[in-house]
Amino acid sequence: MVAFAGLALAFALSQAIWVDETTQLSGLTLSFADQLGWLIGNSNPIPGVPPDRMPPLSYWLGALWAQCFGLSELSMRIFGIFAIACGAPAIFLAAREISPKSRLLPALALAIVYLAPGTIVQAGEIRAYPLFFSLSAWACLAYIRAISRSDEPVWLIGLGLFCVLAAYTHFFGVVMAGVLWLSLLLVRFAQKEPVFPVIVGCGIAIALCSGLVPFILASVRLSAGGSSADPSLVEAIREGARMAARLWMHGVHWSSPLLTALALLGMAILLVIAVVSLRRGSPLTAGLFLPLVLAMGLLNVLNLVIGGFNVLSPSYNIWLVPFLSLFALSALTVQWGRGLALFGAMCLTGAHLGADVQLMRHSSFYTHGPGDWLASEITDAESTIVVHDSSGNWGHVYFPLYYLTGGRLTQTLRDDSGAHQLIRPGGTAPFAGSVQDFDTQIYVRTRSLDSNELSARLIDPGDCGIEWMAPDDRREAEVRSYCAFEGATIAIVR
Repeated sequence: MVAFAGLALAFALSQAIWVDETTQLSGLTLSFADQLGWLIGNSNPIPGVPPDRMPPLSYWLGALWAQCFGLSELSMRIFGIFAIACGAPAIFLAAREISPKSRLLPALALAIVYLAPGTIVQAGEIRAYPLFFSLSAWACLAYIRAISRSDEPVWLIGLGLFCVLAAYTHFFGVVMAGVLWLSLLLVRFAQKEPVFPVIVGCGIAIALCSGLVPFILASVRLSAGGSSADPSLVEAIREGARMAARLWMHGVHWSSPLLTALALLGMAILLVIAVVSLRRGSPLTAGLFLPLVLAMGLLNVLNLVIGGFNVLSPSYNIWLVPFLSLFALSALTVQWGRGLALFGAMCLTGAHLGADVQLMRHSSFYTHGPGDWLASEITDAESTIVVHDSSGNWGHVYFPLYYLTGGRLTQTLRDDSGAHQLIRPGGTAPFAGSVQDFDTQIYVRTRSLDSNELSARLIDPGDCGIEWMAPDDRREAEVRSYCAFEGATIAIVR
């Protein structure tokens, strides 16, 4: 855990503000009443950043943290690291519940979860995800003990509490709650134990979640404006498999064939042994497997029928990580496969550690994007203009720059004909001025890069495969590039 905290803090210091973080940081400046009205869509007191479609708990706890430690980018990244680390005791205790006599299994559970580069990157996010992960870990512990200690009603209360808190943190907490309560009902029924307490607990949790209705309606209105092509069945299955792999693996794993092979081998060994031993395994192992099956089925169905956002986003489904990790490590409790399972766990942990080294060496490649980097090129916002290529992912640069410069920076979109549109809160308008009126002109072209493209450019980034945009008057310019998942090439005229 000390290693995790050090790695997470080191990466957080390199991380760049991205679009959704500008929303979270801006929302934290609002009063409680204004914030509530903004989240349910009644008002928009901060039109310079995208509206949010989140429940309020991460804002409330974030505001409490900001009151104690200040509202700054670094402070809120440390809040995320602290929040995600709070799930560690739950994962440790849940692993002990699976194998009470084992000292190794709890340690490996923490290593596989917290030394994963995806967890290290996610920890410093200024969003709801670190808190969501921690609450899901505690819900996992309550769920496991509700199976193993069915005569103790306190664990049903705990499951209800953490499910409700997770739902008020992220809407996929509702998905988690539904899957866990249904799984527990099926396990109790299979074991011929009383199901009425489970039904009552589920009903109370549903009632407590009714306060989410205004937030859900606001989120639906925002999502209705989005569009995405409905995937075919084959594409949906492929996306589901990719999401399952990304729960454990990060793009940095793909930077080395050895790391990729080690991670995939370790995952395969653990999961095959755990699945094969299900028939003779303990009720806990089956109880951990059931939510994974139900969740993957439900999420793939939702992916086929819902447009507007990515249902299979690993961030949205980070709640599955504790369940997947503990189920896989239950292979260590299988007598005939213990040695092979230990080898698999070591392969996966070794892959994580190797990926962590790559992550620290090339941290800028795995940041959100070029917002902070580009902002460092601006000495005077009011005498600088940033011209975006209208065909690129310009929002990934526009919103961070708007936040970092307090809205004082002039930013335009240039189309193929050379015409400019002024970007302003709420939309665009014709640009009446001239680019030449500004002392510094920065022309930006952006593009999304996948893990394979980033891996190929770790040694020699070059232009990141993004051609620079020529200045309006074709003058000579300084050309620089920033390689990341959202990369950019800029041309600067001073």
